[in-house]
Order: sequence, then structure tokens, then C-alpha cells
Amino acid sequence: MMKRSAFPVVFALLVGCGSTTPPANSSMNATTVATTVDAGVSALTNEPPVEVAPTPTPPPAPEPVRITAGERRATPTPSPRVAITAPRNNATIREDRVEVRLNIQNWRVVTNADDHRHIHLVLDNEPYRRIDDPRQPVVLEHLSPGTHVLRAFPGWETHETVKESGAYAMVVFHVGRAAENFGFNPRAPMLTYSRPKGAVNGAEAERILLDFYLANVPASEMGAQGFRVRPTIDGRAMEDLTAWVPYYIENLPDGPHTIGLQLIGRDGAPVAGPFNTTEQRITVSRATPATPHAHPEPAAATPRPARRPRRPTMPCPPRPRPPRRPPSCPAPTTTRGTEIPRRSLLARMVDLILGSDRGASSMRLTVAKRRGYRDASSMRHNGPTLRSPGPVEPDPVKSSLPRGRIELASR
Repeated sequence: MMKRSAFPVVFALLVGCGSTTPPANSSMNATTVATTVDAGVSALTNEPPVEVAPTPTPPPAPEPVRITAGERRATPTPSPRVAITAPRNNATIREDRVEVRLNIQNWRVVTNADDHRHIHLVLDNEPYRRIDDPRQPVVLEHLSPGTHVLRAFPGWETHETVKESGAYAMVVFHVGRAAENFGFNPRAPMLTYSRPKGAVNGAEAERILLDFYLANVPASEMGAQGFRVRPTIDGRAMEDLTAWVPYYIENLPDGPHTIGLQLIGRDGAPVAGPFNTTEQRITVSRATPATPHAHPEPAAATPRPARRPRRPTMPCPPRPRPPRRPPSCPAPTTTRGTEIPRRSLLARMVDLILGSDRGASSMRLTVAKRRGYRDASSMRHNGPTLRSPGPVEPDPVKSSLPRGRIELASR
């Protein structure tokens, strides 16, 4: 009986030992085995274990470039006045350089270092030149032959233009001679590009000033159906600008760009004119710090070559003054140094007073002889004629006068 009861117990123990149920730490054992197998494979193939890189997050899409309108700055009182005094309008310059002189009133105080207002000087379609001291002349060099147009208007410290009709001056001049078929009408609507220009750095690159000046375009005629300005950025047309206010370009990426402006008329077509369609190149860099009130100035004017010094010369002694020239009419002389008696002259004066024709003619003859003429008619009509040398002729008048009259005259 005991043997039969022990068999089931032994069978139950054997079944429990052969059970496939994993122990509590079976997962750790499986990880250890897998690591061992991977290490073994790596050791056998001599390759490093493969690491899976994390998936990068895509950058956000850049915001589109847009142009927003700003507020027009109020014109100070009294309003500034600008005039170009040199060169004169329609002047012709014989060389390729010109000296520009400005007359500015009611604007920047030059002696105040904190006043950063200035003048924008624009030649044709070139970028404007900043003039901080309008009292000094501005030299423009290397001008091409033909017709040029010079414009000047004031600008604030932010480079925004003063949008006032009186704060503007324009002069047309020619280098060599006037250009043929220039097609410029100074009284027609005209656009002048102002900003942006050059390098735009630092915080200024976040909102880039877009500004211009309009001449012969009333502010009341600006609008969607009137005059307007069409901007382009890198050849892409933007929304038309329908008001004469400052504008700002936002979200413009770093790098070089081309900014263009075009004046559009009431009929929707571009306005004719050499300056109504223009574009300029700029460079945007947010990493480069912006200098306060920085402005890329043009190259300084090339000085004229110095004149060749003259060789020193020895001082010359004073030259003797030449003798005075004799008068063109020589002094009257008489032949052989003889003179007409004074007494006869007085007698002839008496005859003239008494009304004697013969005495008057005699007196004229005497005066003619004293002056070196042949007779009275020669003295009156033919000019000076010297008597030819010869014997002295007797005075016929003297011999014909009564002796008593001569004696009376001599008394």
C-alpha cells in the first residue's frame, strides 16, 4: 500500500520540476541573452552597433515679405526752404565736374551736434548724397557728357523726407552740350527715389524704410484711381502705394535685393519721364550691428593736381621809363626863327573890333601863320600843314594899313 501511495507524489514532483513557467527574473535574463547575442554578432562581423538618429523638427516657414504704411511726419513751422544757387538752371559746364551750392532755411542747426537732420542731394537716378553742412560746397566729379538733373530736399534723422512742396529744389545743367532727345519736362509729374539705399544692418533690417519724393503731383490726386507708386522687390510687383506717406518693408531676408519704384498715372499706365521708373540695390544683414545715424557716404572728391611750381627768377632792375612822345602836332614854328610882330597882331584885333573885314581876314591869316598853317582855310579844313622853308614874305596887311591906326593900336 505504501508503494502505491508514494508513486503519485513522486510524479507530481517530477511534473513540477519540468514546468516551463519562467521565474520572476526571466525578462532580465532575456535581455542579457539578447545583449550577449548582439555583442557576439558584432564581434563576429567587426561592425559597430547601429544607432538610430532622432527625426529633426522642420523649421517654421518664413513669413511673406510685405509693405506696411506708416504715419506722415508733421512739417515743422516755419517750413524749410531749399534752393540750389550753383550751378544755374540750364547752365553749360565745360568740364566733367561741378561745384554745387545750397541755400537752406528753417532747417538743421549746423552748430548743434545732436541735430541729425540733413539734406538729400540726388543726381539723376543715383543714390542720394547726405549733406550735413549745406554751407559747404559739394563737388560732383566724373560727370558724363549731356544733360543732368539735380534735386535737393530735406530729410529727418530717420531719413524720412519732408513731404512739402516748398521744401524742394531742382536744377537742370549740361556738361559739354545738351543731350539730344532727353525727353524731360520739369513741370510734369516726377518721382524721386529716396530710401532704402546701401547697407541695411541690425535692427533697421526688421522694418526697412521705403520712401520717395513726388513733384508736381498734388496729394489730393493720390489714390487707387489716381496717381500711385508701384513697388517691386527682386522683380516681384507688390501692392500699389496710394498715399504719400512713409512705408516699411517687413520680413525681407538677409542678402542682396533690388528695390524698384514706378510712378503710375490716372489711366493706370506708367508716367513718362527719365526718373519715374527707377531701382536700386541694397544689402540686408541683421547680424551686422547698425551704427546710429550711419550713412554710407560717397568717395571724397579727387583733389586737383597741384600746379607745377615756377622756377625762381632773379629780380629784374627797374626798367627806365621811355621819354615821352612828342605831340602829334608839332609846335608851330616860323621860318628862320622870325616872329610876327606883336604890334601887327594888336592892330588886327582893333580892326576886328571896328568891323573891318580886311582886318578880320588879316587876323585869321596871322593866327594861321603862328600855328604853322599856310593860310586860314588850311587851318580850318585841311588840318595841320607846316610851311615849307623859304624866305619870309612881307606882310601885305601890315603894309596896307594906315600908319596912324597902327600907332593907335600900339598905344
